[in-house]
Amino acid sequence: MFGFFKKTAPFIALVHKDLDSPKQGLAIAKPELEVRGWLAFDQPFDLSGLEIKLETAGVSLPVALEHRADVSDGLTGQFCTGFNSLFDINADLSSKNVDWYKDVQLVARWPGGKETFTIEVEIDESVAGVNSYFQKRDMSIPNTQINALAYKKWQEDGFFVINQFCSVEEVDKLKELIESAWGNRTNYSASITVDEHIGTDMEQRISFADADPGLRETSYKLNDLHLESAELRKYLLSEKLRDSLLPLIGGTPMICNSLYFERGSQQPDHFDTFFMPPLTRNQMVASWIALEDVDPDAGPLRYYPGSHKIPPYRFSNGRYNLNLDEKPQCIEYIEQQLINSGIEPLEFSAKKGDVFIWHAHLLHGGTPINNPSLTRKSLVTHYFCSEDWPENYYEEDQQGVFFLKK
Repeated sequence: MFGFFKKTAPFIALVHKDLDSPKQGLAIAKPELEVRGWLAFDQPFDLSGLEIKLETAGVSLPVALEHRADVSDGLTGQFCTGFNSLFDINADLSSKNVDWYKDVQLVARWPGGKETFTIEVEIDESVAGVNSYFQKRDMSIPNTQINALAYKKWQEDGFFVINQFCSVEEVDKLKELIESAWGNRTNYSASITVDEHIGTDMEQRISFADADPGLRETSYKLNDLHLESAELRKYLLSEKLRDSLLPLIGGTPMICNSLYFERGSQQPDHFDTFFMPPLTRNQMVASWIALEDVDPDAGPLRYYPGSHKIPPYRFSNGRYNLNLDEKPQCIEYIEQQLINSGIEPLEFSAKKGDVFIWHAHLLHGGTPINNPSLTRKSLVTHYFCSEDWPENYYEEDQQGVFFLKK
């Protein structure tokens, strides 16, 4: 006699749960709903078997899992995971069901178990109709750089160029500053790093203090020199540049990071939100300052006008920042969207002192370097809104420049 015996997995019990947000009784005044918290189980299991979704009438959206060491380290014998996702209230929820907020639940499912959280949601009236991806705040601060016509072009194209924004003298001072940094690199802390051999299999991040000057003959990237150079911060957020960025970002610009390239990046086309999504997702911009004329064979910047209007690709974990396992599907989606929209790439053949400013969600990359002997010296800076961050996350220097701590 033969028989089959099925071995059943042990029952996994939820022993603790917590929902950090939204705070009960606090009306949401931004066009995003943040869902954050943690779960603790009585035994470990493959987290691919855990699914968390935000569910309401007619709407079901995935919530991303995240490691929560701050919780798990304090609970002996309990196995924890966190969750954290942002949803666009109007695009993700209200457009599908205007009454979604009246019956909101967070549903967790795992092998052999299920738990439901009820979420109390209140929405401030000012949120109605505000799109957190593409609809910027109205320009309310007049300046000499961004007039109504330039702002309209920004909304349509997702970028604009200010020719000769930096004078020849300013650019030369910036180049002298970089040269001085290389000469004194051993004086910098481990916060200042270099990505060497970028775009190759040998790419890695090392301390700037340990960098070999011979790297300057190859493609490399110098990261975050502004953290220890007040002089560089003065240029990356000069009064004139702040004046240009403020109406585009919808708040006070704050340096998120800075990058110096001596040669073309040759970076594949990407959205900056893949790597550094802002807390309010549309409130990030970037600037690219040309420190010399760019030869077409030096690997110019490539960009896709209007691509900031492509609906962001939502990965299966519920987020928009890049999930490498699903990169092929994301690329396929983007390519199809470009075809559907008729968007073609352009190259930015910059002149010394030109500034290229782009939207957080503008598709861009670096073209191939056809002549390795040519340099393409440039400074790239990404900016968040200081209003989005608690004060302990950033600093303000004596020049009134805000920058994110590392």
